[in-house]
Amino acid sequence: MNRRGKGIAISYIYTILNTVIGFFMSAFVLRVLGKTDYGVYQTMTSFLTYLTLFEFGTGTIMTRNISLCRNDGTDGDDLRKNISTVWTTTCILSAIICVGVLIFYLLIGTIYHKSLTPEQIETGKIIFLISAVRLVFNFLVQTLNGVVLGFERYSLGSIVSLTYLIVRSVIVVALLLVSHSAIVLVTIDTVLTVGIFIFTIFYCIIKLNAKFTFKYFNVGIFRQILPLALAMFLQTIVNMANNNVDKFVIGIAMSPEAVSVYSVAMYIFSTFSALTTMPISMYMPQVAKDMRNGKEGHELTKTLVQPCRLVVIVGGLVLFGFIAVGRPFISIVYGSDYLDAWIIAIMIMVPMFINMSNGIIVNILDVLRKRHIRSICLGITAVGNIILTVWWIKYWGMFGAAAATAVFTIIGQIILMNIYYKKAIHIDVMFLFGQSFKGILPSMVIACLGGGAVAYFIHNNFLSLFVGGVTFCVILAACMLTFGANKTEKELFFGKINRLKSKISKA
Repeated sequence: MNRRGKGIAISYIYTILNTVIGFFMSAFVLRVLGKTDYGVYQTMTSFLTYLTLFEFGTGTIMTRNISLCRNDGTDGDDLRKNISTVWTTTCILSAIICVGVLIFYLLIGTIYHKSLTPEQIETGKIIFLISAVRLVFNFLVQTLNGVVLGFERYSLGSIVSLTYLIVRSVIVVALLLVSHSAIVLVTIDTVLTVGIFIFTIFYCIIKLNAKFTFKYFNVGIFRQILPLALAMFLQTIVNMANNNVDKFVIGIAMSPEAVSVYSVAMYIFSTFSALTTMPISMYMPQVAKDMRNGKEGHELTKTLVQPCRLVVIVGGLVLFGFIAVGRPFISIVYGSDYLDAWIIAIMIMVPMFINMSNGIIVNILDVLRKRHIRSICLGITAVGNIILTVWWIKYWGMFGAAAATAVFTIIGQIILMNIYYKKAIHIDVMFLFGQSFKGILPSMVIACLGGGAVAYFIHNNFLSLFVGGVTFCVILAACMLTFGANKTEKELFFGKINRLKSKISKA
């Protein structure tokens, strides 16, 4: 298995553990803090998320520039200039974020005076400030991770994240049992993030010989990365509008309790999103190499099929599995009061599943420095999403917010963007969709119908989740091995099985 394969494998091990631990941890935190305090915590952190607008995708830019430098065989001086330029830009943006934190802090009382009590506002301000420190250091870590990935150290980020997950879980449980406070929760997250920053920057300096200094800043390189940075800025607006504006509007128009329910749905969606986006950055060096070797059009499209099928398999497992047994799962983990989160999550996940099936194409845009056109297109649809969310939430509450996000995901990220991919960079999107979903989609649908039917007729939540989940997995495995998986996937699967048998027989 190559470095990228190991990196993806470790990433999925982390994500699976993060999903399992995360669901129970979020339920634990929700029960310990209570619905109201948890809602205040989510309201403040979602408000703070708007400052991520200033991150400008520096981690992605760092990975792209280092990958291109290494593939071109350029000298060390050019590499130092690229790292220095992106790092200097990151530090400047961090300072801007700090100014934004101060402004946002002063506005908290004015914005939330109708939906939060004075005591909740004061607590919220403390949560906001501590979380802001974490935001700044997390931004710096993202850029450092861009360096690590650019040097093709695919596993490090996942190993660090796995360590963070385990340590955080132990500390959170121990301290929240003593002090039922959201302030304790954000303090733990902040301290651990600072620790990750210290470790990662020393790793880059010692192991990768990267130099984080301002003196190699190059104006020419800055001008070169500026369009991509602006494109990432616009894309951040889009992601924020689709993922965070709902909680922000609900926090103002409804109540902390409503924010709690919607946050559960968004947590499930964020897990789904993390699983489907994980392979994308891992394939950036390979995509850059293929394009440097002259691949384009249909030839380049064919190289994207297998990564896209990986995304469809993983995303389909989460989406269709959740459709089948999501209701008993939410009842067990969060309680029956949160069952609305099941419908809300599905409404957002379905169109995003279609969109992320060809998410690997983003790497091509980054190499060509054409992401800005995509971001402008998505930016326009994001404005529509905000307007529709504010309008529909008056009539259908949380469901209106989810429906607005789904509608503009379909318009912007599925219809318009695939037209752009076809016209601008000559990707055969219909061929890619057909090959990506071939065999997998019918397998998922059949398994979902079978598992969902079994779960529906069993009234005990634990039994419904277990039997329905097992039924889903068994039917899916049978379908995939019969007609779902392609030749490459079957060879890979049976190759792993044979190697495992060989190791067992030798032992």
